[in-house]
Amino acid sequence: MAGMIFISRELRVAVSTQQLGYLVERIRDAFSAEDLPYLLAIYSPMDDEGMNFISVENEDENGLKAFFKAVVRAKARAGTESNFGVYVPLWQNLLAKIRMDSRFSPEWERSDGD
Repeated sequence: MAGMIFISRELRVAVSTQQLGYLVERIRDAFSAEDLPYLLAIYSPMDDEGMNFISVENEDENGLKAFFKAVVRAKARAGTESNFGVYVPLWQNLLAKIRMDSRFSPEWERSDGD
């Protein structure tokens, strides 16, 4: 079985079930407390419906920004793990897809991470 991270209708990251579990739990833990409403909405398909995906597709710019910031923080934290090298392409692919979305702003890259 596989999983998916939906960025938009056109932008998706297909992953194995193991990769999905690796990503989503690290990203979940990296959301800031103030972004909890976005986390709940993005993770609703998985948490509330038992689906094998999360989705940022229906979020506005602020929701995508919250997700992007969580991904950046999660990747940085995961960088200390012994198996990080195996997952670098996965992190890079996810971040590249987010950056391709029309809601994305390059300004998010220049802020302090919060």
